[in-house]
Amino acid sequence: MFQGKGLETDATNRELGFDPAEIDHVILSHAHIDHSGLIPYIYRLGFHGSVVCTSATRDLCAIMLTDSGHIQEMDYTLNNFFNEGLLPKVNIYIDSPLAVNATDIFRLHLDNLNDAVHKVMENDPDPFGFSSLRYIKKVTESKKLNTLRTPCVIISASGMAEAGRIKHHLANNIENPDNTVLFVGYCAPATLGARILDGEDPVSIFGVKHPVKAAVERIEAFSGHGDYREMKQYLHCQEPKQVKQVFLVHGEFDAQAFYRGEPEMAGFKNVSIPDKGTEVVI
Repeated sequence: MFQGKGLETDATNRELGFDPAEIDHVILSHAHIDHSGLIPYIYRLGFHGSVVCTSATRDLCAIMLTDSGHIQEMDYTLNNFFNEGLLPKVNIYIDSPLAVNATDIFRLHLDNLNDAVHKVMENDPDPFGFSSLRYIKKVTESKKLNTLRTPCVIISASGMAEAGRIKHHLANNIENPDNTVLFVGYCAPATLGARILDGEDPVSIFGVKHPVKAAVERIEAFSGHGDYREMKQYLHCQEPKQVKQVFLVHGEFDAQAFYRGEPEMAGFKNVSIPDKGTEVVI
């Protein structure tokens, strides 16, 4: 599913270029909404095959297909900072019902998490929670955050700031020079997040122009997708001579074109960037 370009994106998502009724299986690598978001749509258009995925991905999709978000890695890092005494004594609010539900699912599938998390759990049974972390579910609780006058951190889902409670928090806080708006991942062109990062001032939120007085910062460490180093690590377990084809299906074209050289240098042949509608026989 394409995100972030308004009517252009909507048209792209509706015009699939194939007949869903002819599909036997959908292989779902993970639950991010840009991968799973069109599954209900293709069912409505006649797809009656199977969706192949892990049980953890299945459980996440049960909530992802009504919303979107990716916060658990940040929860885990903040939890480690708390354990090490590195966090200031301020309350941290996770204001996203989806993130709360997704975190519960992560807790149900702890066996699927990596060795670093298991190491932390030797001394901390809950790698996604600590005493100053507050999970917000109810709308009334979310609205109360608007009146806080003490230092705090508000973490809200929708990394591109396109939907959900994050837009309300931005509208409420972006005019205050005492605040910092921190983006922690990629924002597609034309999204609200990208417009703020590009310095648009004033910025329109819910049709209202807001002067940008808050500091705007960005780090890439919590992006929901692996960078090229992580992708190299992912491919490292494969024997290049036995892999017949590598497809790069994610990211802007310029980034894909740059990255294509990495697996090629690692010995992988036939690394391609397929166009929309490309058919491959496996």
